[in-house]
Amino acid sequence: MFGSSETFQNKSRIITRRMFVLSAVKIAVFIAIISRLFYLQISENIKYRSLSDRNRLREWKIAPQRGIIEDFFGKKIADNTQVFQLHMMPEDVPNFEELFFKLSKLINFNESHRINLTKRLKKRKPWQPIIISDNLTWSEFSKINLFLHEIQGIKPVVGVARKYLEDGSSSHLIGYVSDVSVKDLKNSKMLREVNVPGLKTGKNGLEKSLNEQIIGKPGFQRFEVNAYGKRIKELTSAKGTVGKNFRTTLDQEVQKFAGELLKGKSGSICVMDIYTGGLVAMVSSPTFDANKFVHGIASKDWQD
Repeated sequence: MFGSSETFQNKSRIITRRMFVLSAVKIAVFIAIISRLFYLQISENIKYRSLSDRNRLREWKIAPQRGIIEDFFGKKIADNTQVFQLHMMPEDVPNFEELFFKLSKLINFNESHRINLTKRLKKRKPWQPIIISDNLTWSEFSKINLFLHEIQGIKPVVGVARKYLEDGSSSHLIGYVSDVSVKDLKNSKMLREVNVPGLKTGKNGLEKSLNEQIIGKPGFQRFEVNAYGKRIKELTSAKGTVGKNFRTTLDQEVQKFAGELLKGKSGSICVMDIYTGGLVAMVSSPTFDANKFVHGIASKDWQD
């Protein structure tokens, strides 16, 4: 009888110890879970919130508007003008070949344009917009808008582009702008910071020497996206900062007159103010139309 009582007490102690150990393990696991939750939600709150927003939000930069260059009397030598553009969002295009075929029927989009666009697509992420054309005619722009409901992934945009005086009298002095090249990005930290699709940079003349001050700061559009990166809705946008305007000492009337004197001749004319040393006119001949470089000069024009 006493033996069975002792056996029962031993079993009771073993069960009690096991229950204690099990309870201790449960408490330890519970404390570990609470500590981990505290670490993730409190200590690492900013980090994981940022990662979450990065997956949920996408930000697209908008090319800034360049500042204006004027002569001494305020006449615009390098101005900005309205242009019609066509942008594409690769993630929204179900079939690129079908899109290219439709574009060839509506705008000036030939085989060389298709090849160039295909190369650019391989270097871009699906959610990054690509400019198909930055200088549509009004007729092409109207056609695109008319058939827009039949074409997915494209967006007609009214933008701005550089506009120079067509007589070419100031082309050598003012210079011109064109697309940002790989070499430009390599040589300029500023361009690497502000580079966006459609950005133009000064290639020579005053456009190049004043580039950092005249280029402006890009704006942005922020969108909420789904798990596949597709845009759901626009959350906020900012237009950016327009570049600084510059007024030179040039007199465009004198500049134009000097250009006419050199018409059909080779040479140059420089006129200076004897009191201030400011340049009143500086013309070189033969000259060129800087407007042809803004949207990419054609091979025929380059050879001419």
